[in-house]
Amino acid sequence: MSSKILLFVLLIVMLISGCGQSQSVSIDKKSYQDKTDSAQTNTTKVFETVPKGFRVVIVGSGNPKTEVGRGAPSTLVQFKDKYFLVDSGANTTSTLLKLGLQAEKITNMLFTHQHVDHNGDFWNLFIDGWQGPTGRRSLNLIGPQVQELYDTTVNFFRTDLEYRAGLGWPKDGILTNVNINDFTEDKYNFELDGVNITSIPVPHTVPTYAYRFDAKGKSVVVSGDLTYSANFASFAKSAEILVFDGMLTSDF
Repeated sequence: MSSKILLFVLLIVMLISGCGQSQSVSIDKKSYQDKTDSAQTNTTKVFETVPKGFRVVIVGSGNPKTEVGRGAPSTLVQFKDKYFLVDSGANTTSTLLKLGLQAEKITNMLFTHQHVDHNGDFWNLFIDGWQGPTGRRSLNLIGPQVQELYDTTVNFFRTDLEYRAGLGWPKDGILTNVNINDFTEDKYNFELDGVNITSIPVPHTVPTYAYRFDAKGKSVVVSGDLTYSANFASFAKSAEILVFDGMLTSDF
C-alpha cells in the first residue's frame, strides 16, 4: 500500500512539475514574441517620419563571405525627403523594403568601390526600382567604374528591359534619363538634392572613394573599405556621424 501511495505522490509531483515547465516555456515564448513584434514594429516605422536634417541607416554591414540573416555593406543617407544610397551589397533591396522604403524611392546611387560585397545587389535594385507604373523616372549613378557597371548591366539585360518597357513603362530611369558621374580624379565636390557632396580617394585594392555629405551645418561621412590614410582624418573631421568600415582579416 505504501509503495502505491509513494508512486501516486511521485506522479502528482511530476504532473505539477510538468505543468510548471509548460507554463514557463509558454511565458518565455510570449515574452520573446512580444519583443520580436515590438522590434518589427519599430523597424517598419523608420521612414514614416521625415527628419529635419540627416538620418543614417545601416542597411547592411556584413563581410565578403555570405552570412544568413546579415546583409552586405550598404548605407542609406537621408536628408529630409531625399535619399542617397552608398553601396548595395547583398540583401539591400529586401532589407530596405522591410524597413518601409521601396526601391523606387532611391534615385541617387553612390558607390565607394566595385567589389561584389558592395555592389552585389545592384542589378536587383536597379531594375526593381524602375519597373512598374510608379517606378523611378530618373537616376544618378556616382562613383568609380559606374559607367562600366551600368553598361554591363544594361547590355546583359537589354532584352529583358526592352520587354518590360514594352509593357508600357517609360525607359526614363533605366535606359534614358540616367546621369552617370564616373570618378577618375582625386577629389570631387558637387551638389545633389540640396546636399553638398565631397569625395576623396582612399587606399584599397581597387579605386575606392569616401563620401562626405554636408547640409544645414551638419555632416555625415561614409568611408568605404580602406587602409590607413592620413588624408581621411581631416576629411572626416567634425562630422556628426561617421560610418567606418572595418574587419578582421584573419577569418573574415
